[in-house]
Amino acid sequence: MSLALEVRGVESGYGKIQVLWGVDVTLKEGSMVAVLGPNGAGKTTLLRTIMGIIRAWRGSVMMYGLDITSMPSHRRVELGLTMVPEGRRLFPDLTVRENLELGAYTRRARERIGETLELVFNLFPRLKERLHQKAGSLSGGEQQMLAIARALMTRPKVLMLDEPSQGLAPKIAWEVAEALDKIRREVDISVILVEQNVALALEKADYVYLLEQGRVVLEGFREEVLARKLDIVRSYLGY
Repeated sequence: MSLALEVRGVESGYGKIQVLWGVDVTLKEGSMVAVLGPNGAGKTTLLRTIMGIIRAWRGSVMMYGLDITSMPSHRRVELGLTMVPEGRRLFPDLTVRENLELGAYTRRARERIGETLELVFNLFPRLKERLHQKAGSLSGGEQQMLAIARALMTRPKVLMLDEPSQGLAPKIAWEVAEALDKIRREVDISVILVEQNVALALEKADYVYLLEQGRVVLEGFREEVLARKLDIVRSYLGY
């Protein structure tokens, strides 16, 4: 199994404030990796660094063996890297269809927009029912589905999600998680999931990283991490 993404010794931050300290993360092709940790651990900063939204101070980011560390974000999207940000960031006054079409802005995605729309509607039939409805009028769960669907419109090889269950009722959060499972089964995509819902993440991920104060303090296959659940609880509670 080849590596979809390889992060090695990455350090980054904001201004003069360092957030990440020598972080290593590996994502195998076709797998789902969960990144857990308390607020302020550096989870979102890690995704933004991988995406190129903020610059890596040191270290490297490789995608399918290609060094993308210095590439701008739009080039990473063209290569197949896409991120669903925290808070969904939809265009509330545009319709579901318009939001989806905006996701297909790369040349490769535009050429297959009809095919991708069909795929998205198979994954999220509710969106097809609300095709002409404004995104801002959707329920929270529907908005999250739309945010994921819009990311899929770019035809990604690697999909990163930042807190997809945030603000959702438990039942809806699990519906979104089941949709991610379906994506992995039916579409050839590797996934990095940043999630505060530990139970959900441990249920769906193949491999888990625990971040604390910008460093990886625990990693392992899901079963290994489940056996050390106490360490995760301690990290979240800060003792």
